[in-house]
Amino acid sequence: MEIGSASGPEPAITDAAPSGPPGDASNDRSALGRVGRNSAVLLASQSITWVLSTVVVLIIPRYFGPEPLGWFTVAASLWTMAASVVGLGTSVFLTMQFAQRGAGAGSLVGPVVRIRALTSCAAFAVVIGFAAASGYRSEIVTMAAIVGVSTVLASFADVAGSALVGLERMGDVGRADVASKLASTVAALWLLAATHNIFAVVSTGIILAVVRGAQQFRMLDRVATIDFSATTATMRATVRSSSPYLVAGLSIVLYQQVDTIVMSLLIDDRQLGWYGAADGLFSTLLFAPTILMTALLPALTREHANDETAARRLLGQSFDALLLVAVPVGLTVVVSARSGVRLLFGPKFDGAAPVLGVYGVVLLCTAFSILFGSYAAATGRQRFWNIVMGIAIVATIPLDLVLVPWTERRFDNGAIAGALSYVVTESMMVAAGLFALARHLVTARRLLRTARCLLAGAAQLAAGWPLRHLPVVVPAAAGAAAFVVAALVLRIPSAAERDLFRHAVARVLGRVRRLVPGR
Repeated sequence: MEIGSASGPEPAITDAAPSGPPGDASNDRSALGRVGRNSAVLLASQSITWVLSTVVVLIIPRYFGPEPLGWFTVAASLWTMAASVVGLGTSVFLTMQFAQRGAGAGSLVGPVVRIRALTSCAAFAVVIGFAAASGYRSEIVTMAAIVGVSTVLASFADVAGSALVGLERMGDVGRADVASKLASTVAALWLLAATHNIFAVVSTGIILAVVRGAQQFRMLDRVATIDFSATTATMRATVRSSSPYLVAGLSIVLYQQVDTIVMSLLIDDRQLGWYGAADGLFSTLLFAPTILMTALLPALTREHANDETAARRLLGQSFDALLLVAVPVGLTVVVSARSGVRLLFGPKFDGAAPVLGVYGVVLLCTAFSILFGSYAAATGRQRFWNIVMGIAIVATIPLDLVLVPWTERRFDNGAIAGALSYVVTESMMVAAGLFALARHLVTARRLLRTARCLLAGAAQLAAGWPLRHLPVVVPAAAGAAAFVVAALVLRIPSAAERDLFRHAVARVLGRVRRLVPGR
């Protein structure tokens, strides 16, 4: 199949199927093992980049205070929405095409790059024009221009990154992430010390995008023949084929960012800074489910193309594994939010603590909404998930309009409203995904396992919550220990999960040693 046809590209699978007959248990183990290996590789790199990101996330708010962080929160929110339009859904499209066709999908790179060049120019004019026309203060407009340059450059780097993920070259993606994050973090800290200027520090995002793009394109060129040529016909065909993913991506971004825009018109910069600090920490804590979904999407795509039953089993195994991760991580955030925010950001950000605590509950639901969204994309049911996302977007606005005044009256903190609205909408999305996309997951065995996980979570809350006023390590460690003991007593992890965990830890440690520059 060539993309140059007037009718547009059609799905094509040219990879060899896994050995063994469809539905064979060996296929399931192979698919799950591949997801586990890829997740371990990504976890190794993400562990390093998470530490580097956390350094910046912690230092900048403490140094500059809530108001400048509020400026950045608004600018980043505007550009996050614009970036989804710039991509036109081509990121997921590339990943799935490279997963299906292998290196033969290199001819798609040119059309995607040219499409993004055109949409980037339009997006820049629209975002800056909107920021100026909306009456935002000049600092926000300036911040939007700086963030815009780094976002546009990052969109080109993402072309190669999406292709590498489709080829399951997770090690290459990880090395590029580590190198770019290290360069931008060093530059950010140097500029912070040299200039004391938040605009200079934010501009290091440009360094991150350039380094990551150069690295990933160089790595992609080693494993695939990249064709940068493109005709108008191929670009149109690419846009048509990517359109379902555009709607999905835009829906996700609007859903995630619309409350920030609504709240920016209802609360002051200080409260917006509290929300931005909590939201930034929440985003870093999503790295575990995000890693799993990044590794799972190409595997699910392949499994569904070969045997739908195998894809369903892989989804069930992923659901079970995610449950063991999401419950303890989310509840650790709940019990340690107060002391954690005070330690990380100082007393100026005390208002971010209740926001982060609610986000711990959100994390429990978000992990599974990400899972069902990936499953919808891999199995060709993206349109249904787009409708679910659209309902969530529409619901977010009235929820914010009601909850912001209420939380300001009740808690003197309108920032809590953004996290509370997520609790409502994420719960709705998980219910929709479970009963409309994955009803086969609702079995007596899985319900019992879920109940045992929640019981272990209750033990974690009972151990950590009374200690929430103590230094953050105390409630976090006490709660985590209680969950582990309860999980072992209740026999929650299967033998396969324990083996997979041990192998994953070994792989992560080995990858970390190899990813650290200079080793």
